[in-house]
Amino acid sequence: MGGIYRVISFGAVAPNHSTQPFRHSREKRGKATVGDKTMLDSLVPAVEAFDKEIKGHMTVAQALHAAAIAAEGGMQATINMKAKYGRASWRQEGSVGVRDAGATAVYYLIRSFAERAVLTLGLEGSSPN
Repeated sequence: MGGIYRVISFGAVAPNHSTQPFRHSREKRGKATVGDKTMLDSLVPAVEAFDKEIKGHMTVAQALHAAAIAAEGGMQATINMKAKYGRASWRQEGSVGVRDAGATAVYYLIRSFAERAVLTLGLEGSSPN
């Protein structure tokens, strides 16, 4: 899990607001994809939403808000998924009906970051709540 947090913090957004480094790092490091009931189910939609908003000339606050909403949607989607990787995969059928812990952690990480960034940096726009 530490490796993916390094990707989030150091490779998610390049200075030109490109998420290409994130995508490249993700593909290079692991086998899991969206839909495998992992943290990627929250992370990937969040990064894609942020990227879309920035490219659409929205404010950083709006992009962070969109990322938090997308991460929450991804987290909720894991409830109906069967785990393919990680500890939850030991009990694949038993993982259905429960949110993925990694996706939940990533959602709260993104939401907290977005809220704090908007407040601390005085970014314009709405808070991601």
